[in-house]
Amino acid sequence: AGGGLFRFDDVTIADINDVPRLRDIPEDPEEYMECLLHDAVWSDPADFEGREYGHRGPGTMLWGEDVTRAFLKDNNLKQVVRSHEVPEDLEGTCLFHEGLVITVFSASNYGGCGANKGAVLQFNKRMEYKVFDYWAPPLEAFINEKQTETSPTREPSSPPPNRRVSSDPDPGRSDSSSLSASFDRVESPPTRDRVDTAVRVRLAKKKMEVQDWLMDHVQDGAVPLETFVKALTVVVGADLPWRELLPDLGVKS
Repeated sequence: AGGGLFRFDDVTIADINDVPRLRDIPEDPEEYMECLLHDAVWSDPADFEGREYGHRGPGTMLWGEDVTRAFLKDNNLKQVVRSHEVPEDLEGTCLFHEGLVITVFSASNYGGCGANKGAVLQFNKRMEYKVFDYWAPPLEAFINEKQTETSPTREPSSPPPNRRVSSDPDPGRSDSSSLSASFDRVESPPTRDRVDTAVRVRLAKKKMEVQDWLMDHVQDGAVPLETFVKALTVVVGADLPWRELLPDLGVKS
């Protein structure tokens, strides 16, 4: 969820915890719980008092500083940390409402345009945080880098030709290299590291299709391991030993 606030007053954390998660986001919410789910995903902070209709489509909302202060007071909270909105200055974070709301956008290079940074927050035990900004090149660039690192004809430390991977984006600079390499085909004999990279890339490309498949096969709010394995087999590919690969992907039975 984006972490937006709500069209209703007096919403509590208990109300949010009671919202059913395993469902589609309602496009035109009417019931109370539907509205909470919709607003949590689609509403955005704004520099005014009160609430107005938003710019993301029908039924979306903008909320002001007074709404933020009331929500924090009602729930004994200090700050709202939310996402789902690229900051206007293209940095990884953005403050609203005198710092009471912070937007954290973790997807740098959003949409492959190369313009925006991403960020994460690191909190300590006193709930003080540090901001870590970063910029990541496109997924294909990482694939190209991994191919270069494992190539027997090139030193691992040598940079790939005609390509720049930097922590400081330069949107005005064009990149003339070809980034169309596919990891769907792994050369033989492959190293385990290259196989893992290939699997992760294929999962990244198909993640929304896997999610939709699982949503159609969920049982009592959970996904059995066999169902998860079948989803990967049907959607991503039947040519991989998914059950053996799951521990390397961080999936525990």
